[in-house]
Amino acid sequence: MDARPPLPHRYPFEMLDPGGSGARVRLSADDARSRGGPVPPWALVEALAQAAGLACAGEGASGGSLVQVNRLRWPRPVLPGETLDLCCTLVRQMGPLRRVRVAVRREGRLVATAVLTLRVEGGA
Repeated sequence: MDARPPLPHRYPFEMLDPGGSGARVRLSADDARSRGGPVPPWALVEALAQAAGLACAGEGASGGSLVQVNRLRWPRPVLPGETLDLCCTLVRQMGPLRRVRVAVRREGRLVATAVLTLRVEGGA
């Protein structure tokens, strides 16, 4: 039986190591997404969307497609070699749409927050 998360992502766009109440992202020092500098915003948003998709899949749906990003705050840069913990909370269900609050922490310190809207198939 396949223990993979219910998301369609595979290498090189599969960014998460699923775990507990959220997910974990490991950024290697030679990660092509960062090109040696800070991790670009699109890479963090993609990781957040994947984590939110896992949260929606946990509600009986099959992942989801990112529709909207609101209130993205990124007060601290993310650098290669860091491990980030992502936590997701389902805020609201509106038909096929799910609004999910996401937070990113590095060693317990808040790195970024956002509210994402996903369109999901299935679920309640």
